[in-house]
Amino acid sequence: MLRRIIQMNGAENAVKNDGQCDVNLEDCVNVEDGLNVEDGVNLKERVNVEDSSSGPLEPFIGMIFDDVEDAQAFYKAYARRKGFSFRKNHTQLSKDDKKLCAINYVCTREGFRRIAETKIGYKAIMGVKKDGEKWMVNKFIVGHNHILLTSRSASLLRGNRNVTKVQKKLIMTLNETGVSTRKIMSVLSKKSGGDFNVGYIGKDVENYLRNKRRKVFEEGDAQRLYSYFLERQLTEPGFVCSMQVNKNGCMGSCFWVDARSRAAYQYFEDVVTFDTTYLTNVYKMSFVLFSRVNHHHQTIMFGCTLLLLKTWQEAMLGKAPATIITDDDKVMAKAIANVLPNTTHRLYLWHILQKFPEHLAHVYNKFLDFVKDFCHYIHETITTDEFDRRDNWVPAYLRVESMNKFFKDYVRSSTMISDFVYQYEKSIDACYFKEKEKDVRTRSTRAILKTPLKIEEKAAMVYTINLWYKVTKLSKEGESKTYGVVISRKEKPLYHVTLENGDEQATCTCHMWEFMGLLCRHILCVFGKKVKLDKLPQNWAKERWTINAKC
Repeated sequence: MLRRIIQMNGAENAVKNDGQCDVNLEDCVNVEDGLNVEDGVNLKERVNVEDSSSGPLEPFIGMIFDDVEDAQAFYKAYARRKGFSFRKNHTQLSKDDKKLCAINYVCTREGFRRIAETKIGYKAIMGVKKDGEKWMVNKFIVGHNHILLTSRSASLLRGNRNVTKVQKKLIMTLNETGVSTRKIMSVLSKKSGGDFNVGYIGKDVENYLRNKRRKVFEEGDAQRLYSYFLERQLTEPGFVCSMQVNKNGCMGSCFWVDARSRAAYQYFEDVVTFDTTYLTNVYKMSFVLFSRVNHHHQTIMFGCTLLLLKTWQEAMLGKAPATIITDDDKVMAKAIANVLPNTTHRLYLWHILQKFPEHLAHVYNKFLDFVKDFCHYIHETITTDEFDRRDNWVPAYLRVESMNKFFKDYVRSSTMISDFVYQYEKSIDACYFKEKEKDVRTRSTRAILKTPLKIEEKAAMVYTINLWYKVTKLSKEGESKTYGVVISRKEKPLYHVTLENGDEQATCTCHMWEFMGLLCRHILCVFGKKVKLDKLPQNWAKERWTINAKC
């Protein structure tokens, strides 16, 4: 902060336009017996410093500041222009009231250390001392014994870096929306006109956020979370939460689910994923997500917990899912068997495949074609004769890694529990916003048909547009076939459609209906060409995939 120098009698000192201070110290500072300062210089007249757009660019003995913060800001600006950074070296408290009465600012390279680092005995110093209600410079040494940086480079020195209140607010906003430190710095650089104009580095942002988290921890993270849950229950009647406290009075686990997720579960409760692999927080507590796909085949959340299974079922009005998909864990399997005895338990195929290189490394290395052949049996075998045990492996309704990628934008392992809940709520909002987007798209666009069959046109009006494209994606050659066999262009096996009970019942070897409750294109083609149906039978349109799933 630059200041204008004014003598107590009102005479102003001239300041050159080139930025150099033209001050005659004899006009304002003289030796007089009786007033002694630390360096032996006496003052005849006091020198005051007032706000102005111009002023001295270098401290001098007798300079007056309104408060110590002004003195520090002035020396900081001076240090940055000269190419060094400073730190507080010595503070002195008044014997009467124990308040600060003197302070010295020195170069960060002042002094020496036993282990060579950055300090090289640099003598530059500015000392200020309280004089009545003002602060006066009583010591100033320029002393340089090292190469000074340019003003541009000096801005990166620790003593010259500072995060302003406005910037802190922006950093918190970006952090709360899941923006990484690197991207935060990118935004600030763009906003400031370049990296050098930001005023600090990424490490300063990380330190600020870490200190904020530490403060939350000291205030009581669990208590903060409990207060938030109480507030949500008052404002949202359908909000359900539960917290378990151990014998030491510490939170052992918690669960929460909002009203929208509870309502969605009533429509899409057939299969639920129970993922414990995503995240473990700073308290070593596993984050468990209950999720499912909606009628647009989008991921939706049915609740979030830090290990409470029975509470989740109670929150869903005691309604157990038909199938639950989890990773391979014996303890979890036992818990599911006890709490959800009538629910079919399946495992993520992706998790199983991830373990193969670890357990079958010797086979992978010895037989180079093993991986290719093995994947063929997993993904391309159809009948039980080809692969009798494949029914226990479930290719998940959503890919686990896609769920991880989604939450990565909102939370990290370092996120405090209370902040984690806020971020989780934001992710829920994002999910429902995307669902509304798909609702609008389904009702405002018309699906592209693959054949002129009337039944295909009618079926396209029943399913959501995303699911309709999944039906038609499986094969495009069905329209040229007049029998219950579809041939794929990629040399995949034949899919056989069998009609029963007067052509009203059909089964296909692709088992898409049994697997997803979604009519496959093979059956649709046979219905249209062989059975000559004009519209899709009602029993073949599973409501959870239709446009009216939540009506």
